[in-house]
Amino acid sequence: MRIARTLALIGLLAVAVVPATAQDRGHPSWSPSIEKGLAEAKTRGVALMVAINMDNERGNQQMVDDVYSSKKFHDAAKSCVIAMGSLFKHPGKAMTGGKTVCARFGSVTCVEHQAIESTVRQDWLKRGPHDDIESPRHFFLAPNGKILFQKVWTMSASELSELMKRASELCTPEKIEAWDTLEGRLERAADPISSVRDIALADLIAENDAAIVDQLVKLAKSSKDPNVPGSIYAAFVGAEDEARRQLGAAALTHKMPEVRMRVAWAMQKSGAVEHLKPLVARVGKERDAKAKGSMYRAIGALAAESQDKGAKKALVKGAGNSKDPARAHAALSIAPWAKEKDVKAALQKILVQGGATDLRSAAVWSLGFSEDKEVRGELVTFKESLSRREWRLDRVVKAAISRLRGIGEEGYDAIGARILKHPAEADEEEDEKKRPWER
Repeated sequence: MRIARTLALIGLLAVAVVPATAQDRGHPSWSPSIEKGLAEAKTRGVALMVAINMDNERGNQQMVDDVYSSKKFHDAAKSCVIAMGSLFKHPGKAMTGGKTVCARFGSVTCVEHQAIESTVRQDWLKRGPHDDIESPRHFFLAPNGKILFQKVWTMSASELSELMKRASELCTPEKIEAWDTLEGRLERAADPISSVRDIALADLIAENDAAIVDQLVKLAKSSKDPNVPGSIYAAFVGAEDEARRQLGAAALTHKMPEVRMRVAWAMQKSGAVEHLKPLVARVGKERDAKAKGSMYRAIGALAAESQDKGAKKALVKGAGNSKDPARAHAALSIAPWAKEKDVKAALQKILVQGGATDLRSAAVWSLGFSEDKEVRGELVTFKESLSRREWRLDRVVKAAISRLRGIGEEGYDAIGARILKHPAEADEEEDEKKRPWER
């Protein structure tokens, strides 16, 4: 999803192929510029959504084919002005009246969407002409041009529609006037939309004010929505001072399993090895499958380079326990230790015992890092025992065998994430299907 501007200089400005699905469905009415979009947003009293979309990447193409062409998105555009920014030049498409527009996006020309992309790149993201930018990306602006919040990577039509509607709800004069105040930020820290919460929390924590921390703790305790304390304590995990990081770590024992899951995920994303100790201490006591899976994933990621013995012990125990509700996550996270005898034994035990496809796939994938010829032979035999219905597992086995033969290493790491989605990511996807007032 990271497309360099330099790609345009090596031929991608030539003719691009527009899929039939994108051409045959109705295009939304994109604003021709950010300035005109803001003017319309001001007149209507709504938000402006600016999308950044690139060519030749699956996630970006998915947004064009399945989201921007959907009825939900078109309906949501009635409550929010929309603009598109893209680096690339596409084939033209003649419209009634003689105007030629971009065949990929419709309603605007390539010159117009390229100008929007340039503004976002240079003025908003402070990136140079040869820098990568992450896309698909969506910015939500107030009519006065203030960026309210943003969301990076792919989304469903339902989620994007909810963000568009929520952005416009936040554009009342009263909310905009209070936007940068303590009261306004505290109110948004409990918003039903995670993108809104996260930016408010980042601003609040950056204040480094003990009184604000106390207010956030009170908010976390009073909220019945687990997403609110989950976001608050996860934000503490990444704070600069130790006191707030300890507040975040203490939430590994929070009464709500969703909070424990999100805190462990925040620890993983922080990359801070200091979080290993509380994670290892907690994981053996955890009973919730999602929270425990999130802890296993964090332990594996944080201990991968240090080869921490306590972390390895916790993962071996989880991978070897047939009653562990998050066993597959332990098997996946133990890959950095796959060369060690006790680790191989725990993973081989899974293949002998059988079990769910994701569990066996995780074990096979980790064994692919063992560099063991005997393991390779066992996987060849294991593959022969699979039925046609087990084609997903068969693919993982083939990839692991190839890696053990010294080929196909490129891209092998990415297979792990596809085998078993992180519990917090899976939970977010499920949550996106619900409307904010149903959460």
